[in-house]
Amino acid sequence: MRGPAGFSEKSQLGERTLSERPDRLSAMTTTSPQGRTELLRPDGSPVRVLVVDDEQSITELLSMALRYEGWQIRSAGDGHGAVRAARDFRPDAVVLDMMLPDMDGLIVLGRL
Repeated sequence: MRGPAGFSEKSQLGERTLSERPDRLSAMTTTSPQGRTELLRPDGSPVRVLVVDDEQSITELLSMALRYEGWQIRSAGDGHGAVRAARDFRPDAVVLDMMLPDMDGLIVLGRL
């Protein structure tokens, strides 16, 4: 399965599609000795993901799952915090709630 602006991969957990520029992600894809596909930055460091949600339990669950994949995670609970975190953290991908308490997720996306 291939999204319009993403790439998909198959793993032991099934197929997943990542909505990111395919040329950038394909350059970041490697296979570990265990045969598991991993996404790494060009310098070999973990992919950076910013998780933005005002529901702390959702943020914690997503962050835990992404850390399990070996990715570096930063989280924010509102739009202003997301913009600040993105400026400092420079994430490769963002998981963004569209209904944040201080601003609409689409506004946050525009500022990122």
